[in-house]
Amino acid sequence: MPKDLSKMHPKLYELYIPFKTEADLVGLPFIVTCVERTILEQMALFVQGRLDVSNVNLFRTSAGLSLIKPAENRKVTWTLNSYHVVNYFDKT
Repeated sequence: MPKDLSKMHPKLYELYIPFKTEADLVGLPFIVTCVERTILEQMALFVQGRLDVSNVNLFRTSAGLSLIKPAENRKVTWTLNSYHVVNYFDKT
């Protein structure tokens, strides 16, 4: 199911447009997996690859995300201050 890009933070959308244009030009396939997250989801993704998988899965469970296996426990985000996070604080 395609993500609703209208829910994407305007600054993130500004970055998305040139990325999509370049990716299309060079034939690089990609998918948009997320345009908005709760702070709990962002925290669960942030600890991934930084804590052991049992602790990561505790965060994922509290955020309503599915459990991962040890092989999937790698960094997927580099910040808690993400434009994906809705209503965390004003990012304008």
